[in-house]
Amino acid sequence: MLPCWAQTSAVVAAASILVCAVTVWTNLHLARQRVRWEARMEHARWESERLRACLTHLIEAAGAANRYIAALQIIDPTDFDQRKTHAMAVIDPVGKAEAELAAAHRRPGTERAFTGVEHALDVLGELVTGPAPHAQPAQEREPGGLEPVLTHILSPFTDADAYRAHAWKIWDDGEPVRQGISAAARLARHPLDALTAPRPTPTTATSPAAEPQ
Repeated sequence: MLPCWAQTSAVVAAASILVCAVTVWTNLHLARQRVRWEARMEHARWESERLRACLTHLIEAAGAANRYIAALQIIDPTDFDQRKTHAMAVIDPVGKAEAELAAAHRRPGTERAFTGVEHALDVLGELVTGPAPHAQPAQEREPGGLEPVLTHILSPFTDADAYRAHAWKIWDDGEPVRQGISAAARLARHPLDALTAPRPTPTTATSPAAEPQ
């Protein structure tokens, strides 16, 4: 039988090994959880910045649309050179906002907000285009049937007053654009809000082994 000092040393050594193992396991677990949390935070920040950029472009397009409507009173909208600067001021931010929105991650429950933003962008895009022509089927089957279509693309409208009425009718009700801006603002806050949302209960949460490492 070992002497008392040897037994004490063995117990202390075993306890030290056990404490060391528990400490290492705990540190690894905490490090893994911290990496997961930081990854979620960076992803949320990236999505938030993307949606904030979409909101910025949408607001810029709305302001340019207001200036475009005001400019229609002093320019000839049938002359593309006169309205080109004003139209491009609307089209450019609309295209950028659509690109940011298309690349954004659509979390469950945000479909309605995304639809509102898309509708606002559609309204802004329709504002700078002329009414769609109603081509006759007989003309389309004729050898020269493409001429009316090409004429519409090169010169979407020929009546200045008709186009002004078309544009003012679209822009008279600014509610879709206002709702789209509000929806974009909610989306920009959503990724960060998701991090502070209550965690799911253990019965509905996925097991740690199923989560990506």
